[in-house]
Amino acid sequence: MPDTPPPSNPANPPAPLFPPGSWDPAAKAYAFLADFTLINWQGHLAVQTPNIHTLGAEIADLVSKSASRDAAAADIAAQAGSTLPAWSSLLGTPTDKPETWQLVYAVELIGRMVSMHYKRVIRRPRPQQISPDLAGPLPMPQSPSYPGGHATEAFLIAECLSVISPSLHDDAMALAASIAANREIAGLNFASDTTAARQLASDVIKLLQNSTGFCTVLGYAKSEYPQTSTTPASEASTLFGSIVPTHRPAETPGGLRQGDEGGGGGW
Repeated sequence: MPDTPPPSNPANPPAPLFPPGSWDPAAKAYAFLADFTLINWQGHLAVQTPNIHTLGAEIADLVSKSASRDAAAADIAAQAGSTLPAWSSLLGTPTDKPETWQLVYAVELIGRMVSMHYKRVIRRPRPQQISPDLAGPLPMPQSPSYPGGHATEAFLIAECLSVISPSLHDDAMALAASIAANREIAGLNFASDTTAARQLASDVIKLLQNSTGFCTVLGYAKSEYPQTSTTPASEASTLFGSIVPTHRPAETPGGLRQGDEGGGGGW
């Protein structure tokens, strides 16, 4: 849809709109999260329950990993809340890559919501609730352990960045793996929590690939990187984000751009 403003009518002037560039990306991410909830994500995703027979081996694994706590202490503390600050080492600031960061904020929320859903369903205790000796440098999170929440968010961000620009893939996946490993070293998650989180993130990004709204926003982020794709335009309807818009559509009164708002074509 073109950005052409409607004809002026002195008798009925258009209402002023919030400037698109004034959005806080962390706030706008909730609008995209609302779009994601409109699709039947629970009908398309599934998480296997953890194998109780490997619990002893997993506890022994965490005991071994706890020896690395001193070396990882700074990163463990820095990543205790949101993992977003860790991504600045790869992406710079939101001012540098605003469209990329908008997606990062959005998929972090999506990963958190989806992981919390399965935590509530599966209700696996935290490692230190099973083996108190695993208590580490951080307070125990007041949520179940499986799948790993930080790991789901980190791997979903990495999956998203890999699609925005394949040049980001290796570094993004390495950073996500490091974030997940730090949660294990701290005694907050089992290795199988991380495995489940990584698979869940992979499944979520595939689900998003079938969303025209997400692919539209993805196109804006792709425009911030050199394009190397040679995908024919005729395949755009079946491949994730294969067309990069040549202009940014105007935003609707609800805050989303025309073309990426919710409803039938939302996330």
